[in-house]
Amino acid sequence: MAARTDENVAGDEIYLYAKVGSTFIKWGCMDSFSFKSSIESFEVNCRAFSGKKPSGKAASWTISTGGFNRIFNPAAEALNISVKKAYEWHAGKTIIEIQFGTEFEGDPIWLGKAFITEFELNGNQGEASKYSLTLEGSEPITVDTVDA
Repeated sequence: MAARTDENVAGDEIYLYAKVGSTFIKWGCMDSFSFKSSIESFEVNCRAFSGKKPSGKAASWTISTGGFNRIFNPAAEALNISVKKAYEWHAGKTIIEIQFGTEFEGDPIWLGKAFITEFELNGNQGEASKYSLTLEGSEPITVDTVDA
């Protein structure tokens, strides 16, 4: 892995991977990515304190992503998560192990398990066919560091 030379993270440096067998495979031809984490809160009103407090529940999280619909040849299919594979996971309600982050040594990498809650495939006249999907975390996400 290369070391980061620029402190700014470009959007196209972030990759999403899914574990297939014992290997994390890159999500194929992704062109958008969004990670969202939220914590529930509740209102507290008493003599000592009045205001919002975080709940005791773990943070929930989702990932929204999308890209170009590509039909990979068998050799490339082994190196990319295809739209077909993503739909199979969605239809089968499969919990998949994912990770996302950059490929630079020392950068953060997020790890978790999720399932695809929404899947959309578009094919507009005169445009490239695109997909979009939403993954919802099935357990808390953890953050590690990209190794050399």
